[in-house]
Formats: sequence, C-alpha cells, structure tokens
Amino acid sequence: MRGEAVRTAVDGLHDEIRALAGAEGRLSALRVLRRKVPALSPAQASAYVTALRDGDVPAPLVAVAAAELTPVVDPFPKVDTLRGAGHRPPS
Repeated sequence: MRGEAVRTAVDGLHDEIRALAGAEGRLSALRVLRRKVPALSPAQASAYVTALRDGDVPAPLVAVAAAELTPVVDPFPKVDTLRGAGHRPPS
C-alpha cells in the first residue's frame, strides 16, 4: 500500500536476531546470524549483533547480509536444447 515501508529480508533478519539476543542471549544470536549469513566472519558477526543491540549496523555489514539473503534473479530463463549442436536438418 502507498505510504507503507517496504520490509526486506534484512529487516526480518534484524528482528529475529534482536529477539533472539534478548531471549536466549548474544551467543545464540551469533550462531543464527552465522548460519543465515555465512559470508560474515566470526568477528563481523559479533560486531553485527553488538551493533544491532546498540543501534544501527554499519552499512558494509548490512550489504553483506543483503547480498546473502536476496535471491539472484536470472533475467534469462533456462533454455533446453532438444538437438545436439552437430545435427543438421535434411536438405
């Protein structure tokens, strides 16, 4: 709807990590974050969880999470070849 904020996969991740850190602790939040965004190093994941707790996550870390969580859309659909490349129609 018009005027509503668009939620992304990163927003959902932030909600989940914040809730988990509050309910089960920082270590549980780190484990889930590393499972969902394996591109983050342990130090980056720790900084991510700390930043979420204290306020905003640094943009470079959010970019890594967004790249991992956003599916890549192939603009060219898969094409299956029915005949081999060496096949020539009869003339």
